[in-house]
Amino acid sequence: MKHTMMRAAVAATLGFAALAANAGTVGIAAGAVYAAEYVNATSLINIPTITFTTANVINDGSTVYVHVRFDAGTVTGAATPTGVTVKTFYNGSQTNTANTPVKTTIGAVDTDGLGYTLAVQAVSGQGGIPAGTQINFYGGTVSGSSLSTALAGGGAVNTQVGYTTTAGDYSAVTTWAEAPTAKQPLITSQTSLSSTVVTSAATKAGIYTVAENQVVNAAGGKLSQVVSSTNPVTYAASAGILNLGEISFAVKTSVVTPTGATPSLADFGNANIVATGDFSAANVANTGAGSVFLSGTQSCAASVAAATFSNNFTTATFNNVAIQAAGTANPLYLCYTIGTSSVSLPAPTQYTLGNSTVLAGVNTVQVAFPAATNVYKLVSNGASVLIPSLVSPSAAFGTYLRVVNTGSLATPIKVALYNSTTGVLGTPVTVISNLAPGASTNVDATTLYNLLGANTGTWFGVSVTGATSSLAVQSLLANSTSGVITEIGHFNTTTLNSN
Repeated sequence: MKHTMMRAAVAATLGFAALAANAGTVGIAAGAVYAAEYVNATSLINIPTITFTTANVINDGSTVYVHVRFDAGTVTGAATPTGVTVKTFYNGSQTNTANTPVKTTIGAVDTDGLGYTLAVQAVSGQGGIPAGTQINFYGGTVSGSSLSTALAGGGAVNTQVGYTTTAGDYSAVTTWAEAPTAKQPLITSQTSLSSTVVTSAATKAGIYTVAENQVVNAAGGKLSQVVSSTNPVTYAASAGILNLGEISFAVKTSVVTPTGATPSLADFGNANIVATGDFSAANVANTGAGSVFLSGTQSCAASVAAATFSNNFTTATFNNVAIQAAGTANPLYLCYTIGTSSVSLPAPTQYTLGNSTVLAGVNTVQVAFPAATNVYKLVSNGASVLIPSLVSPSAAFGTYLRVVNTGSLATPIKVALYNSTTGVLGTPVTVISNLAPGASTNVDATTLYNLLGANTGTWFGVSVTGATSSLAVQSLLANSTSGVITEIGHFNTTTLNSN
């Protein structure tokens, strides 16, 4: 007994409620699931019916004070909560007869706005209120910034119910007659807007009936598509356009807005969409923004949004794109006009699409889709030579790459770091601005290390590429003291991989 009294005294001193051993239970009537993007600080959300079942007898003639609490959202109403009504049931019947033992009175909204009280009186001479009595709370609304925070991105507002024998605000409670119940989800939300990215290198019913497999035929100066050796299909080759993939947006119709309406794409703002890869041909062969664009047709027949580029032409951004028409049945296609003349793109090049931000609409908040999804991968373009190991330069030795254009087209030469463990290529850099057919140029390793941002003292592999039909690359080691030049390995050569 002393221990019990001591715990209660300590709890009161520390400002905590001393919990009773027994607690009732809470049931929540099934309510609507709300679209998270529509919930803001001014939204009014209806509170579903809450059923609280008591665990203990409320003695004849006594009054208890039930606290209904939420972990987010401000209860609307001043002196009392707006629209809340209460009915009690015991022994399976509603207590609405003349000699009912229960009298209820809705009390005030809590000072913190996160709940309200109910006075429950066991009318004298009626024998008290038995354990297992149900108290149903109907109606009421909540709003506020904490509500929008709790429901942002798909979340829940939870409720607890308990009662004391002392009147007053929740903040003053120190001892419970029945401790607050375990939290139960009261109001739930789900995100309604989604974004889907599909690569043109994969089939999709009604869209990509044949997977694209594009290569740039540098020797012929044309874009061409190879589906298989026995079923070649030309796709937009005359215009030199690559369809890299598609992006679409959709809304979930199984959720509702705070007003009970069905979500719609028209409720959202425009989008900023990002694509990555090598878009250098937009700078070399074409007229800038119009050469990389979003189109409403798979054939890239017309542009609905042009790109702006990063300085190195590895990022293309499409700003203020209307998504209302970009549903799953009519997506937006990422189109890249490389042109029909000879171009120099590194191979392989992985393009991505996504990292989108949908701006706020009249009734919706801003939505971010930060993930970038791989779309088309340019498998082969011109000639490519892999040098498995490049010796780091030092005071004793100089290292060089001798690059020979054995093809028929003049071309810039690009080099990218090669990870021999993962097979992943780094970002390519131009090391020779133009190499004529039959010509050769030496590139010293110090220059390569600086351009590639690599640490000297480390050996690594490189990939050498050019938009010509074939290349040859020789790795040389020069002794600074003796002047002797040693060939490391032999000439590495390759030919164009095209149809």
